[in-house]
Amino acid sequence: LGDVYKRQALAGAHVMVLGMDIGGTPDNELQDFGALVQFFSTVELPGMEPHDELAHGATQYVLAGPGHRFVAYASETQGRMGLRRMKAGQYTFFWFDCRTRRSLPLAAQSVDEGDQLWETPSGFGPEVAVYICRSER
Repeated sequence: LGDVYKRQALAGAHVMVLGMDIGGTPDNELQDFGALVQFFSTVELPGMEPHDELAHGATQYVLAGPGHRFVAYASETQGRMGLRRMKAGQYTFFWFDCRTRRSLPLAAQSVDEGDQLWETPSGFGPEVAVYICRSER
C-alpha cells in the first residue's frame, strides 16, 4: 500500500478509496488496509493530531496528544525510533511491524524527560509503528 495512505492515517484521516470494492481489490491492498485498521484499533485517537516536529531518530511521522499519547511511524527504522520533548513518566508501548502485521504490547516502562530513542523489537522489519501511552498515576 502506498506511503500516501500511511501519511493520511498518521494525519488522522480515515481512508476511503473511490471505486474500491472487495471483489476487485488485490488481496495485498486489502491486507494492508486491514493492517492499518488492526493497529489503529488499539489507539485512542480523539485529541490526537499531527506533530511531526516531535519525530526523533528514524521516526518520520508522529500523531500525538502531546505529553500523553503518541503514534510514531518509520518506514526505515534501522533499529531506533524516538520522540522529542518527552515528559518523564511511565509509558506503555504497543509495537507494530507494518509488513508482517506482528504486534508486541509491552508493560509500562519508565521514560526520562527529553529526547528519547528506543530499539525496535527483535525480529521486526524496517517499517514499524508504535503507540506510546503515558500511564496516569
